[in-house]
Amino acid sequence: MVKMFFKLKPDLDLKICVVLPVKDEGETILHCLDALRVQKHSDGTPFKTSQYEVLVLANNCRDNTYSIIKQYQNDYPDFSLQVEKIMFSQVRANIGTARRLLMDIAYNRFATLGRFKGIIASTDGDTQVDTFWLREIIKEIESGCDVVGGEIITELTSCYSRNYHLLDIRYHNFIARLEHLIDPLPYNPWPSHFQCFGASLAITCEAYEKAGRLPRIPFLEDVAFCKALELKDARIRRSPYVKVYTSSRTTGRVEKGLSQQLAWFETLSNEQKELNVECASSVISRIKMKKYLRTCWEGHAINSFQYPFNKGDVQKWISGANYFGEVWAQAEAFLQKEQWFNQWEDEYIEKVIQDLNNYEFEIEQYQDFSSEPT
Repeated sequence: MVKMFFKLKPDLDLKICVVLPVKDEGETILHCLDALRVQKHSDGTPFKTSQYEVLVLANNCRDNTYSIIKQYQNDYPDFSLQVEKIMFSQVRANIGTARRLLMDIAYNRFATLGRFKGIIASTDGDTQVDTFWLREIIKEIESGCDVVGGEIITELTSCYSRNYHLLDIRYHNFIARLEHLIDPLPYNPWPSHFQCFGASLAITCEAYEKAGRLPRIPFLEDVAFCKALELKDARIRRSPYVKVYTSSRTTGRVEKGLSQQLAWFETLSNEQKELNVECASSVISRIKMKKYLRTCWEGHAINSFQYPFNKGDVQKWISGANYFGEVWAQAEAFLQKEQWFNQWEDEYIEKVIQDLNNYEFEIEQYQDFSSEPT
């Protein structure tokens, strides 16, 4: 199937191949393409069209998305844009199939150039990338990471679902901050965030192949892919400098995703229900356990063991693993079997945010004190 599409050969100067799966995006696709077409360098000069290309797959469309993109090609012939359309069978008609097909095609296009450090970047049809999106992706990859998860910002609306969404983002970003303070990773320095999703995702061809390519699942394929990358210790940079802006619609094109989450938040708001999440004690316990196991993996604390882990289990996990990600996966399975986190109940999100904030303050105060000269 891969050979059927995008027969125009990649340019010899190609650095980034942007893949764009779309379905019934007639209302938003022009803004999406405009943003991709006007990419710029730091000095404001435009990106050379020979250095990046955009591959669009219009799948199972019932509107005029495909014809709009074809007209866009005619209007901007110098823009490296290719589009194909396809009707997947009912069982395969999903975002996972479309995104995987496109990423496989992008990988193969770089393979024809012998360029396995080429970058595959992904976004969505209801999303507008920042003017410097490509520049920032390249900077992050060149700094030594394998994967870049960009920050996804929803459009400003007055809907209650977005208010819940912003609380959810704040909660997860507090967790990301504590992860940095407790278990910092050199390739993901602060400032950072928690997102690594298909609307703003970039990966080298080498890392894409190493992780086994995009999983064959109908939705949340980006979440599963991130898990697969973590299993292989991929250097994932969640960069606040790589930005995209996406819609706040509550009716989406996939079974599960941001739009469905926003719809759920809207339901909670309409029913005046609280949004409950994993409590601070559980979150902090999880981060500390991961830090402890990483220390064991690096050989610095192999003779001391932290409850609920025991010496035999930790040694077995480490001896049987090629990557730390595999050790942590074994530990997570153990903790789930032992129902370790069931000792804590979920709590109202604003309370948890405050608790995480207080703990962050305590850590920073301790670090400041510890750094003072004696």
